Amino acid sequence: MGFIERTLGKLFYNYKLTEDALMINQEGFKDAPRSLTLTSEDFKDGEHMPVATAGVGVGDNKCPSLKITGLEPNAKSYVLLCQDIDVPILIPVTHMVIYNISPSKTTFALDELSESTSDLYKRGKNLYRNTKYLGPRPLEAHGPHRYCFQAFGINEIATTALSKLSEPPRAIHVQEIIKGNVVSTGLLTGIYNRE
Repeated sequence: MGFIERTLGKLFYNYKLTEDALMINQEGFKDAPRSLTLTSEDFKDGEHMPVATAGVGVGDNKCPSLKITGLEPNAKSYVLLCQDIDVPILIPVTHMVIYNISPSKTTFALDELSESTSDLYKRGKNLYRNTKYLGPRPLEAHGPHRYCFQAFGINEIATTALSKLSEPPRAIHVQEIIKGNVVSTGLLTGIYNRE
């Protein structure tokens, strides 16, 4: 697989999406105030993510620590989404969806969001349609990938609609529900590279 993966990585090296593909930059989201600050103790914005956070076969698949600050009083809950915009396909790859996050729980330790459950948040589906964190595992030789952790403060209408879902939603379903109901956003970008 290594030879094939490296060949594909080199072949598609220059094929990457732009930040316009992120949910946070779509219509119904991009005009919301960027008043949330999303940080991690494991990496700084625009810097490389540690191996511990990388996906199965590369690292330990531990979700990085995350903290949302600058909370909006009108937000009834928060959504966290991680997307890779450098995959050589037409849409970003979803690595994590966490929704209905209580305003009382906006700090998460390393590995806490990897697959845990809580009364203070719910889990949505990743690319593989399971609810676990999917750590970075870009194609070898495809260059640096940007893993964009996005935070959304949402109003009561969207919070209620999400809480009524009977099964964990995919990112596209969350996007449909919260579109136009976002009161604040924030973005943290981590880099991962496999040469």
